[in-house]
Amino acid sequence: MRGLLRLPLAAATLLACCSGPTEPLGALNGVWVLDTSTAGVPPRQMTLAQAGTQITGTGTAMGVDAPIPISVSGVYIAANPAGPASVTLAFTFENGGGITAEFTGTLSAPNQLSGQAVYTGIIANGTITGQVTFTRPSGDSLVTGLEGTATRGPITPVCIVGVPCDAPFAAGFTVREGPIPVAVAHFTSDSAGHYRVLLVPGSYTVVPDSGAPVFPGQARAVTVGAVGMTQADLAFDTGIR
Repeated sequence: MRGLLRLPLAAATLLACCSGPTEPLGALNGVWVLDTSTAGVPPRQMTLAQAGTQITGTGTAMGVDAPIPISVSGVYIAANPAGPASVTLAFTFENGGGITAEFTGTLSAPNQLSGQAVYTGIIANGTITGQVTFTRPSGDSLVTGLEGTATRGPITPVCIVGVPCDAPFAAGFTVREGPIPVAVAHFTSDSAGHYRVLLVPGSYTVVPDSGAPVFPGQARAVTVGAVGMTQADLAFDTGIR
Protein backbone atom coordinates (compact mmCIF):
# COMPACT_ATOMS: atom_id res chain seq x y z
CA MET A 1 0.00 0.00 0.00
CA ARG A 2 2.87 2.37 0.80
CA GLY A 3 4.25 1.82 -2.71
CA LEU A 4 0.87 2.63 -4.24
CA LEU A 5 0.60 5.91 -2.32
CA ARG A 6 3.89 7.27 -3.65
CA LEU A 7 2.63 7.92 -7.19
CA PRO A 8 -0.32 10.15 -6.22
CA LEU A 9 1.89 12.02 -3.75
CA ALA A 10 4.56 12.65 -6.39
CA ALA A 11 1.93 13.84 -8.85
CA ALA A 12 0.44 16.19 -6.26
CA THR A 13 3.89 17.60 -5.50
CA LEU A 14 4.56 18.18 -9.21
CA LEU A 15 1.25 19.99 -9.64
CA ALA A 16 1.83 22.10 -6.55
CA CYS A 17 5.24 23.31 -7.76
CA CYS A 18 4.44 23.93 -11.40
CA SER A 19 0.77 24.84 -11.75
CA GLY A 20 1.14 28.53 -10.92
CA PRO A 21 0.34 31.28 -13.43
CA THR A 22 2.71 31.69 -16.35
CA GLU A 23 3.50 34.93 -18.17
CA PRO A 24 2.52 35.29 -21.84
CA LEU A 25 5.58 35.17 -24.06
CA GLY A 26 6.16 38.68 -25.33
CA ALA A 27 2.73 40.15 -24.61
CA LEU A 28 4.25 43.65 -25.00
CA ASN A 29 6.70 42.86 -27.81
CA GLY A 30 6.62 45.13 -30.84
CA VAL A 31 6.29 48.71 -31.99
CA TRP A 32 3.73 50.89 -30.22
CA VAL A 33 2.63 54.26 -31.59
CA LEU A 34 0.97 57.13 -29.75
CA ASP A 35 -2.78 57.23 -30.30
CA THR A 36 -4.00 59.94 -27.89
CA SER A 37 -2.55 62.08 -25.10
CA THR A 38 -3.89 64.92 -22.97
CA ALA A 39 -0.71 66.45 -21.51
CA GLY A 40 3.04 66.05 -21.20
CA VAL A 41 5.57 64.76 -23.73
CA PRO A 42 4.67 61.11 -24.40
CA PRO A 43 6.69 58.87 -26.72
CA ARG A 44 5.45 59.23 -30.28
CA GLN A 45 6.68 55.71 -30.84
CA MET A 46 8.34 53.00 -28.75
CA THR A 47 9.66 49.51 -29.37
CA LEU A 48 9.24 47.15 -26.41
CA ALA A 49 10.71 43.74 -25.62
CA GLN A 50 9.36 41.55 -22.82
CA ALA A 51 11.21 38.75 -21.03
CA GLY A 52 8.99 37.19 -18.37
CA THR A 53 7.66 40.12 -16.36
CA GLN A 54 10.49 42.51 -17.29
CA ILE A 55 10.12 45.06 -20.09
CA THR A 56 12.85 47.04 -21.83
CA GLY A 57 12.75 49.24 -24.88
CA THR A 58 13.50 52.47 -26.68
CA GLY A 59 11.38 55.27 -28.06
CA THR A 60 11.31 58.84 -29.35
CA ALA A 61 9.36 61.90 -28.25
CA MET A 62 8.70 65.09 -30.16
CA GLY A 63 11.47 67.65 -29.74
CA VAL A 64 11.81 71.24 -30.94
CA ASP A 65 14.71 70.71 -33.34
CA ALA A 66 15.17 66.93 -33.21
CA PRO A 67 13.34 63.92 -31.73
CA ILE A 68 14.27 63.10 -28.14
CA PRO A 69 15.47 59.50 -27.63
CA ILE A 70 13.84 57.67 -24.70
CA SER A 71 14.94 54.57 -22.83
CA VAL A 72 12.14 52.43 -21.42
CA SER A 73 12.05 49.91 -18.57
CA GLY A 74 9.16 48.37 -16.72
CA VAL A 75 7.17 45.48 -15.33
CA TYR A 76 4.26 43.46 -16.73
CA ILE A 77 1.60 41.99 -14.42
CA ALA A 78 -0.52 39.27 -16.01
CA ALA A 79 -4.30 39.41 -16.10
CA ASN A 80 -6.14 37.81 -13.19
CA PRO A 81 -9.78 37.42 -12.08
CA ALA A 82 -9.62 40.91 -10.57
CA GLY A 83 -8.71 42.69 -13.80
CA PRO A 84 -6.80 42.91 -17.09
CA ALA A 85 -3.05 42.79 -17.51
CA SER A 86 -1.30 45.90 -16.21
CA VAL A 87 1.98 47.59 -17.05
CA THR A 88 4.27 50.07 -15.34
CA LEU A 89 6.87 51.80 -17.51
CA ALA A 90 9.61 54.29 -16.69
CA PHE A 91 10.60 56.73 -19.46
CA THR A 92 14.02 58.39 -19.30
CA PHE A 93 14.40 61.18 -21.83
CA GLU A 94 18.00 61.13 -23.09
CA ASN A 95 19.28 64.64 -23.83
CA GLY A 96 15.87 65.86 -22.78
CA GLY A 97 16.91 68.17 -19.96
CA GLY A 98 16.33 65.60 -17.23
CA ILE A 99 12.71 64.78 -18.07
CA THR A 100 11.42 61.45 -16.76
CA ALA A 101 7.96 59.92 -16.67
CA GLU A 102 6.17 57.07 -14.92
CA PHE A 103 3.42 55.37 -16.92
CA THR A 104 0.83 53.08 -15.32
CA GLY A 105 -1.68 51.43 -17.61
CA THR A 106 -3.61 48.36 -18.65
CA LEU A 107 -3.52 46.18 -21.71
CA SER A 108 -7.19 46.85 -22.40
CA ALA A 109 -6.97 44.93 -25.69
CA PRO A 110 -4.15 42.87 -27.21
CA ASN A 111 -3.00 45.90 -29.19
CA GLN A 112 -4.08 48.82 -26.99
CA LEU A 113 -2.24 50.16 -23.95
CA SER A 114 -4.04 52.87 -21.97
CA GLY A 115 -3.17 54.64 -18.77
CA GLN A 116 -1.72 57.64 -16.99
CA ALA A 117 1.72 59.21 -17.26
CA VAL A 118 3.25 61.46 -14.61
CA TYR A 119 6.06 63.67 -15.98
CA THR A 120 8.86 65.18 -13.91
CA GLY A 121 11.27 67.82 -15.17
CA ILE A 122 8.96 69.65 -17.59
CA ILE A 123 8.15 72.36 -15.05
CA ALA A 124 10.25 73.46 -12.08
CA ASN A 125 9.45 71.74 -8.78
CA GLY A 126 6.34 70.01 -10.04
CA THR A 127 4.79 67.27 -12.13
CA ILE A 128 2.41 67.09 -15.08
CA THR A 129 -0.13 64.28 -15.40
CA GLY A 130 -1.70 63.16 -18.65
CA GLN A 131 -3.79 60.33 -20.04
CA VAL A 132 -2.08 58.34 -22.80
CA THR A 133 -3.14 55.61 -25.22
CA PHE A 134 -0.76 53.59 -27.40
CA THR A 135 -1.73 51.16 -30.15
CA ARG A 136 0.27 48.36 -31.74
CA PRO A 137 -0.23 47.28 -35.36
CA SER A 138 -1.65 43.76 -35.38
CA GLY A 139 0.51 42.55 -38.26
CA ASP A 140 3.32 43.48 -40.61
CA SER A 141 0.83 44.81 -43.17
CA LEU A 142 -0.28 47.40 -40.61
CA VAL A 143 3.24 48.55 -39.70
CA THR A 144 3.57 51.86 -41.54
CA GLY A 145 6.51 54.05 -42.44
CA LEU A 146 9.03 54.83 -45.15
CA GLU A 147 11.73 52.76 -46.76
CA GLY A 148 13.89 53.25 -49.82
CA THR A 149 17.27 54.52 -50.99
CA ALA A 150 18.85 57.94 -50.53
CA THR A 151 21.20 59.24 -53.22
CA ARG A 152 23.31 62.36 -53.75
CA GLY A 153 24.45 63.90 -57.01
CA PRO A 154 26.04 65.02 -59.17
CA ILE A 155 29.30 63.65 -57.78
CA THR A 156 31.42 65.15 -60.56
CA PRO A 157 31.31 68.50 -62.37
CA VAL A 158 30.90 66.76 -65.75
CA CYS A 159 28.51 63.83 -66.12
CA ILE A 160 29.41 61.27 -68.81
CA VAL A 161 26.82 59.13 -70.58
CA GLY A 162 26.94 55.58 -69.26
CA VAL A 163 28.78 56.57 -66.05
CA PRO A 164 26.72 57.04 -62.85
CA CYS A 165 26.57 60.68 -61.85
CA ASP A 166 25.07 60.09 -58.41
CA ALA A 167 26.00 57.87 -55.47
CA PRO A 168 24.44 56.27 -52.40
CA PHE A 169 23.91 58.83 -49.65
CA ALA A 170 24.91 57.54 -46.19
CA ALA A 171 23.83 60.11 -43.62
CA GLY A 172 21.43 60.95 -40.82
CA PHE A 173 18.03 62.45 -41.56
CA THR A 174 15.33 64.17 -39.50
CA VAL A 175 11.63 63.65 -40.23
CA ARG A 176 9.48 66.71 -39.58
CA GLU A 177 5.72 67.19 -39.45
CA GLY A 178 3.28 70.08 -39.46
CA PRO A 179 2.96 73.58 -40.95
CA ILE A 180 5.57 74.76 -38.45
CA PRO A 181 7.78 71.69 -38.86
CA VAL A 182 8.47 69.77 -35.67
CA ALA A 183 10.91 66.86 -35.55
CA VAL A 184 9.16 63.53 -34.95
CA ALA A 185 11.77 60.92 -35.94
CA HIS A 186 15.38 60.43 -36.96
CA PHE A 187 16.96 57.71 -39.09
CA THR A 188 20.28 56.87 -40.72
CA SER A 189 20.83 55.43 -44.18
CA ASP A 190 23.50 52.75 -44.60
CA SER A 191 26.53 52.69 -46.92
CA ALA A 192 24.30 51.64 -49.82
CA GLY A 193 21.86 54.49 -49.09
CA HIS A 194 19.13 52.13 -47.85
CA TYR A 195 16.93 53.27 -44.98
CA ARG A 196 13.77 52.30 -43.10
CA VAL A 197 11.84 54.38 -40.56
CA LEU A 198 8.49 53.62 -38.88
CA LEU A 199 5.97 56.46 -38.94
CA VAL A 200 2.22 56.83 -38.54
CA PRO A 201 0.35 57.65 -41.78
CA GLY A 202 0.57 61.29 -42.79
CA SER A 203 2.61 63.96 -44.60
CA TYR A 204 6.19 64.76 -43.61
CA THR A 205 9.40 66.39 -44.81
CA VAL A 206 12.80 64.68 -44.67
CA VAL A 207 15.86 66.85 -44.03
CA PRO A 208 19.52 65.72 -44.06
CA ASP A 209 21.48 66.39 -40.89
CA SER A 210 23.66 69.50 -40.87
CA GLY A 211 27.11 68.76 -42.19
CA ALA A 212 25.90 66.13 -44.66
CA PRO A 213 27.76 66.35 -48.02
CA VAL A 214 24.89 67.96 -49.95
CA PHE A 215 23.78 71.50 -50.72
CA PRO A 216 22.29 72.87 -47.44
CA GLY A 217 18.63 73.69 -46.85
CA GLN A 218 17.11 70.83 -48.81
CA ALA A 219 13.95 69.02 -47.74
CA ARG A 220 11.95 66.30 -49.43
CA ALA A 221 8.17 66.02 -49.01
CA VAL A 222 6.91 62.49 -48.41
CA THR A 223 3.57 60.87 -47.60
CA VAL A 224 3.23 57.71 -45.53
CA GLY A 225 0.35 55.54 -46.69
CA ALA A 226 -2.28 53.95 -44.47
CA VAL A 227 -1.12 50.35 -45.01
CA GLY A 228 2.37 48.89 -45.00
CA MET A 229 5.69 50.53 -45.73
CA THR A 230 5.69 53.33 -48.32
CA GLN A 231 8.52 53.21 -50.85
CA ALA A 232 10.27 56.58 -51.12
CA ASP A 233 13.62 57.08 -52.85
CA LEU A 234 15.20 60.36 -51.76
CA ALA A 235 17.54 62.29 -54.09
CA PHE A 236 19.58 65.27 -52.89
CA ASP A 237 21.64 67.84 -54.77
CA THR A 238 25.37 68.11 -53.94
CA GLY A 239 25.68 71.52 -55.55
CA ILE A 240 28.65 70.33 -57.63
CA ARG A 241 28.67 72.04 -61.03
